[in-house]
Amino acid sequence: MTHVYRASFADLRRRPFGTFLLLGVFPSLWAWPVDLVFAPISNGHVLHDMSGVTSELARVLWGSVFRGGEFLVALNVARGGSPRISDLFRGPRFAVRVAMLSVVTILATNLAFFVRLASLASAETMGFLFAAIGVAFVVLIRGSLSDMILVDTRSSAWRALTESWSTTRGYSWRIAGVYFLLLVVVVPISVAFRAPLAARSIGVVVFPVVILALAHIYLLTAPSLRQSGGNSDELDSGATVVGPNDDLPVRGTGWSRTVPRKRGEQ
Repeated sequence: MTHVYRASFADLRRRPFGTFLLLGVFPSLWAWPVDLVFAPISNGHVLHDMSGVTSELARVLWGSVFRGGEFLVALNVARGGSPRISDLFRGPRFAVRVAMLSVVTILATNLAFFVRLASLASAETMGFLFAAIGVAFVVLIRGSLSDMILVDTRSSAWRALTESWSTTRGYSWRIAGVYFLLLVVVVPISVAFRAPLAARSIGVVVFPVVILALAHIYLLTAPSLRQSGGNSDELDSGATVVGPNDDLPVRGTGWSRTVPRKRGEQ
């Protein structure tokens, strides 16, 4: 899945100003009021402190207002178009459905990883924690395209989640690889999270790359769902779009899909 990162960086080189403005600067500024109202999460006390749960929930719900619009911007850029502010401001119409998906795919994952280390006092608790992290990881990977499907096909939250679950079958390890590559930037962000300004500054650079990578994964893995998006005369001839045959799985499974061999193959 390194193809999707190369395509993302190509998109950023092609349309740097508008893409960073709409996918990096705006989301960071929009999140700022929540940082002012709720203190950053610290010491891993989320599950033992309701204020931490409230803080995380507020961040998810507040961010959902324009998240659908951000995905529309990313999809148009990934298809070779220009970043459009009109796409960004279409986000609120998807806010409720995106929030529902975010609670499932984002909040559950964060809660699993922010369990206080002191709670690992017993083998039973440790087993529960690892099981929770495993479930959260699977939900994150298999539900990673649900927001894209929702805004691109105008579907319900449940249909978007089930379509994402089906679409990512056969690509799960590749998508997991995309997330693992993000660890080099996720760790600094986590460290900087005690200082919201530093965290948001890193996010301005990182988030456009991440959301464009997800857009290219969606375009690569869901040919039966994706729409044409925009007018052909808006597309930039210099765009680098990952085509559906560039990185398809070759025999084997990616969490349950097996690609059948052609007749005559050994």
